[in-house]
Amino acid sequence: QEEMAAAPGDTKLVNMNLKNDLACSWVVTPEEMDGRKVGSKSLNLAHLAPKLPKEVYTPQAVAMPYGCMQKVLTNTANATCLSKLEACLKELQPTTSNKDARGIFEVAQKLTESLDLPKDLAEGLKKAMEVVGDKQGE
Repeated sequence: QEEMAAAPGDTKLVNMNLKNDLACSWVVTPEEMDGRKVGSKSLNLAHLAPKLPKEVYTPQAVAMPYGCMQKVLTNTANATCLSKLEACLKELQPTTSNKDARGIFEVAQKLTESLDLPKDLAEGLKKAMEVVGDKQGE
């Protein structure tokens, strides 16, 4: 989030950046996970799994890294949704009442639920899951 300039004593407005995808890939496998790409749960499981005895199983997992949502939003199939989401979220500011914020979040939720799954993401997920399954025996 970026703070926009405000005069002393004024409330600073917030501008959310929905377009910076951090140059991320669509999907990461456990070997590719680090603290810059994934959250702590995925990272901890990735670090724990190889240290456990073979008879102790951990969930097979792949992760969509930080920036993946922005990559989905900036995909050409979702251009209309991105502009609507940006307009919607511009209404959310530190001075927004809880009631108004709830309405903004409801609109934002409906917009994100309407996103199209990019073909590259679907293919990346399938390939990464196959790699993990082959490596871990399923």
